Amino acid sequence: MKITDILNDKRILLWGYGLEGKSTEKFIRTYCNARELTVFQGKREELDEDAYDYIIKSPGIVAENLSGKFTSMTELFLTEFSGQVIGVTGTKGKSTTSSLMYTVLSKCTDRPTLLVGNIGLPALDYYGEITDDTIIVFEMSCHQLAHAKISPHIALFLNLYEEHLDYYGTMDKYFNAKANITRHQKPGDYFFVGDNVPPIETAAAKTVISYDDPMHFDMLLKGDHNQFNARFVYTISTKLFSCDPDKVREALHSFTGLKHRMQFA
Repeated sequence: MKITDILNDKRILLWGYGLEGKSTEKFIRTYCNARELTVFQGKREELDEDAYDYIIKSPGIVAENLSGKFTSMTELFLTEFSGQVIGVTGTKGKSTTSSLMYTVLSKCTDRPTLLVGNIGLPALDYYGEITDDTIIVFEMSCHQLAHAKISPHIALFLNLYEEHLDYYGTMDKYFNAKANITRHQKPGDYFFVGDNVPPIETAAAKTVISYDDPMHFDMLLKGDHNQFNARFVYTISTKLFSCDPDKVREALHSFTGLKHRMQFA
C-alpha cells in the first residue's frame, strides 16, 4: 500500500520534530493531501489521541502501550517499500555493514541503489527517487524498529551487546525492539543473523553468519569484526543478487571505511 493512500484526508500529528519529524512533514506537505497536519513536541499526557487518525512518533521518544493509530516513518516506509529493502541492525557495525552493502550492490548490479535510514538522510527524503527496480539499504536503529509491525524483505541482525539500557531498562526490551527486523517477515523473506544473537521466531529463511568463519577478504578495513561484517555482504550479494564473487571481493577491497572508525591519526 502506498504511504499517500494511508495519509490522504487524515488528521495527522507529528510527535517529535527532529530529523525524521521534519522529513515526514516535508513529505506529507509535498505528496499527501492531509486533512490536518500538526507538530507536537510535548509529553504524552498532553496529547489528545482522539483528535487524530494517525500519530507519527519520532524514534527518540520513549513510549509504551501504543494504540494502532501510532506509527513511525520507518513503518510507513516499509508499508510501501518493504519488498525492496535490505534492513540492517545490530549493536555494533550497522553503519559500516550498510555502507559496505551499498558499495558492493552499486558496483556489482545494474540496479539503482540507495543508502537510507539511521545513516545520512531519513528514508522519506528519497521518496521521489525510488523506482520499482531500486534496491534500498536501510540502516535501522533499535528506536526505529521498536514499534514496527512490518519487517524488510531482507533483514540483517549483526550482533547483540549491552547498549541503550538508559532507554529500554532491560536487555530483553532492547533485544525485542531489534527483533522486529525479522519478527514480521513472511515466507519468501530472508534473515541473516550473527551467531551471538538469541533465537527469534521468524517465518523467513534463516542464515547464521559465524564470527569465527574462516572466510577471509582482502580489505583496507582492519579487524576481525570487519571480516565478520563483510561475510554478511558477500553472502547476500552473491546468493540473492547473483553478483560475481570476484567483483564483490574487488568492491569490498575498494571500501575505505567511514570517518572516525579506526581512522589513522
